[in-house]
This record gives sequence, structure tokens and C-alpha cells, in this order.
Amino acid sequence: MTHHEHPSHNSPQKAARNASRWNYGMGAAQTGISIVTGNVGFAVEATHNMADGASFGAKASAMEEGITPEKARRKRNIAATILATTAFTGIGLGANQIVFDGKEDATVVALSLAVSGAAINTAIARRTHAAHHDHHHDGAPHGHAHDAHSDSKLHTLTDAGTGWLYVIGLTLEHKLPGAANYAVLVNGGLTGASAAATFRQIRKSDRVKTLEAHKEHSHE
Repeated sequence: MTHHEHPSHNSPQKAARNASRWNYGMGAAQTGISIVTGNVGFAVEATHNMADGASFGAKASAMEEGITPEKARRKRNIAATILATTAFTGIGLGANQIVFDGKEDATVVALSLAVSGAAINTAIARRTHAAHHDHHHDGAPHGHAHDAHSDSKLHTLTDAGTGWLYVIGLTLEHKLPGAANYAVLVNGGLTGASAAATFRQIRKSDRVKTLEAHKEHSHE
């Protein structure tokens, strides 16, 4: 099956749009969960998911057919900036909890909700990962629109990872008080690393396009 024959329902762009909708919904739900449980971790996850919704929307726009390289680059930068902002939120709130000895609710109900959120993020990651690989083919032109697929793949994998790390933190909370707070702090760092990796990939895309332009010019 060639690249053009892949079914549209499995396109990376649609996967990113769906990820955006799911994350907005999860963000709203986790805001409520944070209010009920008082857990900073859920508040950070809610902020993260709301930011994810906007970020995935920007990535989907960067994948649109016919989009100019300049606009695709701008969309990718917006997505990475949103991630970076969320990372600072997670790091700040996690550090605040540690310094002031804040306690996370680690009851069975809170843990079950955390597991549910992590499971949904994992499902989104798997779908986005599959869509990326379904549409990848040898000889595909690299550029901001094409490389936005890789941004989306990296982002979803990070989301799944942070969700399960918070689950681990809550699970260990009874034996290691404060473990959940450190999980929130580490999650902020992982999100920051994802944003940094996206910024590096954007610069790499710029270099590739510059080299291609030089090659084309030298052949003329």
C-alpha cells in the first residue's frame, strides 16, 4: 500500500485532532478531580492536558496539506512553547509541595482516577504512534509539516509516561511519604525535556531545508 492509499481515518493529522479533543476533555475532568481530592498532581495533569489540547491542535495545523513552511514552523513553535510553559507549572507546584510538606490524597479512589487518566493517555499515544508509522514512507520529504508528525509522536509518549509516573508516586505514597510530590516535580521536568526536544527538532528541520536549498541552487 502506498502512502496515498492509506485510509484517511488513520491520518496523523486526524490523530492529532482527536488527541486534542481527548486532552481538553481530560483536562476538564481532572480539574474537577483536583478540586474534590485536593491533589496538586491532578491540578498539574489538568493544566497539562488543557495545554496538550492546544498543542496537538497546533501540530495538526502544521500537518495540513499545502501549508507554507513558515506557517508550519510557527505552529510547531507554538506547540513547543505551550509544553514549556506547562513544564514550569509542574516543576513549580511540585517543588512547592516538597518545600511546604504538602500531602497528596493517595486513597484507592484517587489512585484509580490516576490510573484511568494514564490509561487514556496511553491509548491516545498508541493511536498517534500508529498513525505516524502508517503514513511514514521512505523518501518522504523532511520539513516542518512532515516533522510535525514526529513532534506529535514524542508528545503523546511523554504524556503517557507522566501519567504512569504519577500513578507510581501515589502508589508509593503510603510507604514513602512525599513520593507523589516528587513524581509531580519529575513530570514537570519530563514535559520540559519534551519541549526542548521539539525546539531542537525545529532547528534541525531548518538546517535540513537550508541544505536542500543550497543543493538545489548549486545544481542550477
